[in-house]
Amino acid sequence: MRMLTGFLTLLFCMVFGLAGPASAADAYPSKPIKLVVPYGAGNATDAAARLLAKFLEQELKTGVAVVNVVGAAGTIGSTQVLKAKPDGYTLLWNHLSLLTAYHTGASRFTWDSLTPICNGVRFYKALVVRGDAPWNNLKEFIAEAQKKPDAINWGVNIGAGLHFEALGFETMTDTKFHYVAGEGEADQINALLGGRIDVCTPSPQIVNQYKEDGRIRALATSTEKRLPSLPDVPTYQEEGIDLTFVYEPSLYGPPGLPAAIVATLNAAMAKIMKNPEFIEGLAKLAMDPAYMDQETFKKHLLKLDADLYMFARQGGLIPRQKI
Repeated sequence: MRMLTGFLTLLFCMVFGLAGPASAADAYPSKPIKLVVPYGAGNATDAAARLLAKFLEQELKTGVAVVNVVGAAGTIGSTQVLKAKPDGYTLLWNHLSLLTAYHTGASRFTWDSLTPICNGVRFYKALVVRGDAPWNNLKEFIAEAQKKPDAINWGVNIGAGLHFEALGFETMTDTKFHYVAGEGEADQINALLGGRIDVCTPSPQIVNQYKEDGRIRALATSTEKRLPSLPDVPTYQEEGIDLTFVYEPSLYGPPGLPAAIVATLNAAMAKIMKNPEFIEGLAKLAMDPAYMDQETFKKHLLKLDADLYMFARQGGLIPRQKI
């Protein structure tokens, strides 16, 4: 009788899901996902997130809502994910600013405080000035900056990737700029056109919105080779500056995200990155797929972390150093 009772109990549990190792991760996802972008709507990172969300919805068979949480060099949005429940329904879409904010003291956490899931896409920036600026090319711009340290106002998001690109430019050109804080590319373009700053580094799709009518002039890009979307704009390398600077929005989850959920998201991302429609959509944004699985991504972040720490030191900052 006991054997029969035990058998019936086991059968009941198997049928109704009350026994065995089943967990929420096994059914993931079963409800919509929130993808936090810690920057304003309309910039490059946001545009990539909104494109990605459409394809994630197809692969994961659930809704993916892009939510912009702006402020403090991306740390407000990142903090929201840091404190979220590790169930896979709140994810972060951020790039190297997650690391730079830590090294400048803007945040008390960095990439390994979260769960790195995978690398995502890659894009670059263009150094631009107003159309009526006195510099016709990058050499003229550098020459003036060398003669007048701190006289040229450079718009950056303090503590974020834009700030570190400017620090790298200073290091490689023996120049010094006065940094003016702003939140996001749209804010910086408005500041540039309004005369509050003299130079900034927006993404190519934003440059093309203002370049054709002569309101801004692009002097160089941070790419290894010329961008198809800006074929007449030279790279830093072409102008004799040994500097490339890449932004790679990538996927992170809260700390403690289960391995099964990480695997599900990686499988979806790997498939999306090979989808011709997604690749075509990225090309329109002047971006490329740059997928790395979790383990490869972690190794990449370790190297990037060390490089950014050195940029902070060379730029005269007092960076945090992990022990």
